Formats: sequence, structure tokens, C-alpha cells
Amino acid sequence: MIELFLRHFIEILIVIPSAALAFLPFRNHLRIKLLPLALLTATVLIPFSAVGAWIAALRGIPSNIVLLPITAVCFVFYDYIVEAPASQKVFCFLTSAMLMAYVCDLTSYLLAPYEKDYFVFSVRSGLVCLGLSVLCVFAFWHSFAVELPTLLEDDRIRGNWWLLSVGPFAITLIFLWISPRDVEVVLAGRVRVVSVTLLLLFPMILFAVCHLCWKVAVRLSDAAQEGEENSLRQMEQKRYEELKDYMEETRALRHDFRQHLVVLSSLSEEGRMEELKDYVRQLTENAVVPKKSFFLNSAADAVAARYDDLASVLGVTIDWKLEIGDSLPVRDADFCSILGNLLENAVHAAAEEPEGKRRVSVWARMLSNAMLGLSVENPCSKEIVMRNGFPVSKEKDHGIGLTSISAIVRRNGGSFEIRTDGGVFAVNILLFFR
Repeated sequence: MIELFLRHFIEILIVIPSAALAFLPFRNHLRIKLLPLALLTATVLIPFSAVGAWIAALRGIPSNIVLLPITAVCFVFYDYIVEAPASQKVFCFLTSAMLMAYVCDLTSYLLAPYEKDYFVFSVRSGLVCLGLSVLCVFAFWHSFAVELPTLLEDDRIRGNWWLLSVGPFAITLIFLWISPRDVEVVLAGRVRVVSVTLLLLFPMILFAVCHLCWKVAVRLSDAAQEGEENSLRQMEQKRYEELKDYMEETRALRHDFRQHLVVLSSLSEEGRMEELKDYVRQLTENAVVPKKSFFLNSAADAVAARYDDLASVLGVTIDWKLEIGDSLPVRDADFCSILGNLLENAVHAAAEEPEGKRRVSVWARMLSNAMLGLSVENPCSKEIVMRNGFPVSKEKDHGIGLTSISAIVRRNGGSFEIRTDGGVFAVNILLFFR
């Protein structure tokens, strides 16, 4: 009885390395810090595994049957701890489960000649399976810690994770289906040799596919970033031309100002009031409209000017409260992407409000020598439904700008918060100088 309990207990313990893989892509999106989470997970899963093993040994049922309710409980816990879209959580959870099912099958086929009396798992083969599952975690560490998070933050595939989850789910079912039930079948002919060969090829193929997808995503991201920088340079150039024209017109006006004063003085002395009024009217019509300056940083100033003009066209007023210098805590392209997305969302949302409420507030200032605060607020009379920290809408591509902002802020070690109360939608961001 004790040996049977240990056999099931060791087999069920593979849920711990499986949990480690599942949490790894979201290590920066957890409700609990990583070390306390690891202790909590071990504290919860070890007793659960012991209870499951005791039930399996007492009732004489396979441990796989006990694993099903344990896996369901683990997913409820996982779903609560991880702050991410449900589709992404399901994909990562299923992928880690798929790898553990693979390890179980590989162990079964590898050790079949030595398990004639205890098949499928004796204590010895259970320890081998647990060891292989730990090796699997290390083998796929880079894929889950670096490559997969890059794909999860890619907006281009954000809506496809449910579809992608079908892959690991189907492969997990296949592994369960081919899991051997009779050692004699495994040892018949070349079944074991072919099965082990195919199983050993599986992680290589999976690793290659993950690496290829990651490489493609990185290259697409670099191309998108280059496109953003080119667009930003074009905006800066346009802003520079506008300011240059304004300075030229102002210089010409100053040059002609003395002559205008002579004409005005002459008309006034001669009492030719109608001609004086007409001359003043012509000067007023031809007067140069001063160009607003928003940021000392030329790139950010170009973005602000663009959306200030857009707001004027849409009948929206932007209240600017800016107290920052020309040095930014992140790359110009990143800051301008954040600012541009926030302003575009806020201006278009305010334009849908009744007249008198079409006002956007932009606040940016240095909170310390190493910290910059940025806040953009706009009125919002519609009911806002939040899910996983982001507003939910049926409109196509709605919210993609906010997820992009969040990704940039996280990448630069900052904080991102959305606040919705009192008919106001506000985004607050903190960025730190490095």
C-alpha cells in the first residue's frame, strides 16, 4: 500500500514543474510576487497530490483520473493569480500540460522493459518521470521566459490565442490516447523503438517552431518600430517647416512694422478714419497666427501639435499642463507612441460627447529627478466594462492602442493604470529614468 501510494504521489507531483512553466510567461503579471507564489504553489500542490495519491491507492484507480480534478483546481488558482487575457492563460496552461503529458509518455516507453511488474509507473520510473519533467522546464525555459512573452505582447496575434490553444489541447489528447496500457504491446516488434524515436523528435520540432515564431515576431516588431520612427521623423519635419514658416513671417512682419506705423500715423493725423480702419483690417487679416509650443522635446512637440490640430477640427479643447524638459525617460519613439495613442483615444472619445463636455486634459511633469508622470483624461458618458485591466468593446481593434501602451510602459519598467469613475476615463503612467 505504501509503495502504491508513493508511486501515485510521485507521478502526480509533475503538476509542480507544469505550474512553473505555466506561470513563467506571466511572471510580470502576477497578483503575488514570484517567491511567495512559489512557496504558496508548493504548499497547495503537495498536499493535493498526497490526497490524490491516497485516493488512487485506496480505490485502485489510475492516477490520471485523479489528475483531472487536480488540474481543474490548479487552473482556477492559475486564472486568479495571473492578470492577463483568458485566451493567453488558456494557451500557456494547455502548453505546459501538453509537455508534462509528453514526459509521461516518454518515460513509459523508455522504461517499459524494466516495468513489467509495476507498469505503468513504479517508484523508480516515477522518479525518472519527475526528473525528466524538471529537465523539460529547463529545456523550454528560454521559450517560456523570453520567446512566448514576446508573442503574447504582439498585438497582431492578440485575437488568435483561442484558435492557437486548439494545438496544445489536441496534442495533449493525442499523448493521452497513445499512453500505453499494456507493457506487452509496447515491447511487441518495433513499437517501442519507433515510439521513442518520434517522442524524442517532438521537443526538437516544438522548439524549432517556437523559435521560428519568435524570430518572425521580433523582425515584424523591429519593422513596425522602424515604421513608427520614420513616421515620427516625418511629423518632426512637418512641425519644423511650420515653425520655420512662422518665424519667417514674423521676421517679415517686424521688418515692415515701422512702415505700417508711419502709414497709420499719417492717416490718423489727416483724419482719414475710414481709410485707417480699412488699413488696420487688412493688417489684422494678414497677421501671423502664433504657433503653439507644447514640449521642449521636438518629437513629442510634433505629436502634441498634430493632435491639438485634430482636436480643433473635431471641436475638442485640450487643456495642456506640461512641466518637463527636453530629456525623456524613454526613447523618443516609445514616448511619442504612448502620447500619440493616448491623445488619439481621448480626442475621438471626447468628440462623441455633447458640446460643452468636449474637453481633454493632458498633464505631464517631473515628479522627481528620476520619475516622470503622464496623465490623459477625457469625458466618457458611456458605461465602461473592464476585463483584465482593459476596457472591453465590440468595436474592431478597440483597445489595441492601450495594450500597446501597456506593453511599452512595462518594457521600460514603468507603471500603467486605467481609472474610470465620475464619467471620466483616465490613463495614468509613471516612467523612470535609467
